[in-house]
Amino acid sequence: MRCAHLQAHRLNNLFDTRVYAGAVSGSIQIDSCSKCQFFLSSRQIRIHESCNFDLYLDVRSRPIIENSSGIHVAPFQFCYENSLVHRNLAKLDYGDNHWNSMQDFSWLKLRKSPNWDIIPELERFNLVDPVNLIQDSENRETCKE
Repeated sequence: MRCAHLQAHRLNNLFDTRVYAGAVSGSIQIDSCSKCQFFLSSRQIRIHESCNFDLYLDVRSRPIIENSSGIHVAPFQFCYENSLVHRNLAKLDYGDNHWNSMQDFSWLKLRKSPNWDIIPELERFNLVDPVNLIQDSENRETCKE
């Protein structure tokens, strides 16, 4: 598997697919996708006309969904060769991960949207490679190069 730093990424018309993406400086757009697993790190995520998939996110702004349902989210946990280099190139620090702060533009009520939920911790797919982990100064596991 090879991952790279990208400026933007568009995922369109995918079915029953697993997607791993390197750090994205700009936006990731997901359109008309279903029954997939996405492992994404980006400044912004937008989801349109999609349903029934898992989304493991590291995102700097609140993800946006529109005309979508059955979106299951969890925090991004994916290390790969040069992942820290790519995160630095994309200017994605480890501070603000809004993986669980979806904005549903199809649900304008005050209570939480029924179109997305959080994957329970025991059901999450774990992609962390223990060989590439270190403890940083705040005792948080991170990828090492």
